[in-house]
Amino acid sequence: MPHKHFTLLERIKLEGFLDEGIPITICAKKLNKNPSSVHAEIKRNRLTKTEINQLFTDKHFSNRTALRNNYYYVGELAHKKAWQRRCRANIKHLKLTNEDTPLSIAIERLIRRRWSPEQISHCMKLGRVIIDGNRPKIVIAVQTIYDWIYRFHKELKKFLRHVRGYRHNREYYVNKKKRKERQLEKGIDNRPEIVVKRERIGDFEGDTIVGKDHGATGRIGTLVDRRTRYLIAFLLPPLTPREQALPEDEKELNRLTMGIRFADEASYALKTKVKTRCLHTLTLDNGTENNGYEWIERDIPCLKVYFAHPYHSWERGTNENTNGLLRQYFPKGMDFSKITQTMLDKAVTEINNRPRKCLNWMSPREKMSQNHALVVNKKSCDLK
Repeated sequence: MPHKHFTLLERIKLEGFLDEGIPITICAKKLNKNPSSVHAEIKRNRLTKTEINQLFTDKHFSNRTALRNNYYYVGELAHKKAWQRRCRANIKHLKLTNEDTPLSIAIERLIRRRWSPEQISHCMKLGRVIIDGNRPKIVIAVQTIYDWIYRFHKELKKFLRHVRGYRHNREYYVNKKKRKERQLEKGIDNRPEIVVKRERIGDFEGDTIVGKDHGATGRIGTLVDRRTRYLIAFLLPPLTPREQALPEDEKELNRLTMGIRFADEASYALKTKVKTRCLHTLTLDNGTENNGYEWIERDIPCLKVYFAHPYHSWERGTNENTNGLLRQYFPKGMDFSKITQTMLDKAVTEINNRPRKCLNWMSPREKMSQNHALVVNKKSCDLK
């Protein structure tokens, strides 16, 4: 079997398998991994007792069934722990600080001579670089040298052949490739024809509305039924100051985290608002916040997710129009950190109770109730 590091997607799948009680050997077969590798992954990245206690009080994780499996393994958090461990290993190896070391002095000298990080890496491996009067053979990754430059010695960027305002890490390009493959498999062209005709309830379109500073203050997730125009909306918490302060080459992990958060909230909102028998499809755009779509499909097996073509917003026209209605309450440039879920629910209730010409002057809520599609909940904000 191939010896590769676990990806975020594989860790999320492993979490789902463990939740369902699937044995480790079967999990390994489904992931194309060796069973010993899966055992080691769980042992290395499972939650500690302190982390478990903290997560049960965390609003984001309190409803996660992943905390209930016998292994206490959460894919998203396991990926973060593995990523932090690799970063610490790189820092220890290169001593990525502002302090001068013989190794960093040698690297800086070669960078100023217009050597590329790749040339430096290979020549150090062959022992052709003088370091503190010697020629030791040192194995150092090209990515490690780039990280050192972009974190601590940005003044050296001008000596690189291709100077950019920021630099994506390898995981960004891997996920970009996966998004292209996903478009072929889950593209809107593969969506059932009945969705286009708007003949049934349960074909939703989804998107996110960003707040001030490109979503730094928070986002609003929206889901709209194509036939009834019924709106479901939920708040997505902003990234913490520590996460926002990460260098650009590490922010791909933040984007993946936002994707899991959107998937978590979307699946929970759909299950608590609409009866499961009325859930069929969900059409999303190609933003990185939708990378957790498999979590939605696993949480709601009857719901299939599809993706519109890039830059084809009209393929989700119902959702885009409804977002415009929601913007009447939360205009562009607004600080979403000041919004509460109660405030959002009030706005959504007003929108769902407005009569629509396309519904023969019925409201979206009336149309959903007429077809007995709503989950009955006395505390629901949709009830008058």
